[in-house]
Amino acid sequence: PESVKPIPRSVGTTVTVKGLFETLPVRRVDMQKRIKAQRMKLMKMMQGYAILCTNIQFMVTDNQTANSQPNKSKSKSDLRLATSESSNTLEKRTASVLGTKFLAGLTRIEVDLTSLVGPVNAQ
Repeated sequence: PESVKPIPRSVGTTVTVKGLFETLPVRRVDMQKRIKAQRMKLMKMMQGYAILCTNIQFMVTDNQTANSQPNKSKSKSDLRLATSESSNTLEKRTASVLGTKFLAGLTRIEVDLTSLVGPVNAQ
């Protein structure tokens, strides 16, 4: 069993997945066969959250070990997604996550829904 001990770190939430499907060998083998596709699905989902959650800063790293990369001798960590506090609008977040070239290809659409829902009363 791993020991638990406090370590210094920045404010925020860290999610670490280890030993996924360790007790389910059939699912583990299936995941290993389709690891690239699964990583892509995960990254697309994280990109969506990173764009829409403008009040949260994201930093997603992919920690690959020697087990998942047969030609590598040690662990490596690649930064896959990062947003900053200055990316506080939808446009800035989209450019930060998907790139300015992607953002340039989009068309701005503005919709005023106040006539449908009425004024919002602040309480």
